[in-house]
Amino acid sequence: MALQEEVQGRLLAGCDLVVAGTVGDAGVCAVIEERQEVLRRFFSPGFLRGASLLRENGEREDLRKRAEAALLTAREKGSLCTLPLGEGGFLAGLWKVSLASELGCEVDLRKVPIRQETIEICEIFNLDPYGLFSEGSILCGTQRGAELCSALRRKGIASMVIGNAKAGNDKLLFSASIRRYLDRPGPDELEKIRNQAGMV
Repeated sequence: MALQEEVQGRLLAGCDLVVAGTVGDAGVCAVIEERQEVLRRFFSPGFLRGASLLRENGEREDLRKRAEAALLTAREKGSLCTLPLGEGGFLAGLWKVSLASELGCEVDLRKVPIRQETIEICEIFNLDPYGLFSEGSILCGTQRGAELCSALRRKGIASMVIGNAKAGNDKLLFSASIRRYLDRPGPDELEKIRNQAGMV
C-alpha cells in the first residue's frame, strides 16, 4: 500500500520509460559537501563549483522546483505513471515503479541523463552514480515518450527515453555488451561515503 501511494499510477507493458532531470545531482552535492578536502586533491575549484550546481551568484539550482516542473509536464502529457526519485537514486526508483506495476523492464543505462561531473566524483569513492540520492529527477511511464521528452526539453529539463516496460518480472539493465538484472536496491550510495571517513 505504501508503495502504491509513492508511485502514482501504473506502467503498461510496452510503454516508454522516461527519466526527466539528471540523476544523482542532489547526492553528488552532498558528497562534495562531506568530502570536499579529498575532492580538492583531484579536481579544480571550478569543476567542483559546477558539480555543486552553484550559479554565478552562489545560489544552488533548486532541484525541487525542477522536479515539480517535470511532474507537471509529465501529467499534462498524459503519463501513466510517475515517481519523484530520491533515496536510492534511479535504481531504487526503477525497482519501485516496476514492482508497483507488477511488470519487468528493459533499460539502457547509457541513456539515463547524468552529468559527467557526477560520474567522475563517484569514481573517486567507488560509488554507483545510479544508486545515488536523486531528488530533482523523476521517472515516468508513458505511451508517448518522444513527445514528453520534447516538452521537457523546451522547459530546459534534460530527459531521455531509457527503455520500456515488459511483461513478466525480469528487470534487465544493459550498457553496450554488458547485461545484468536489477537486484533489490540496498542503501543509498551516500551511506558508503558516511562509512568511508578517513579513507581515500
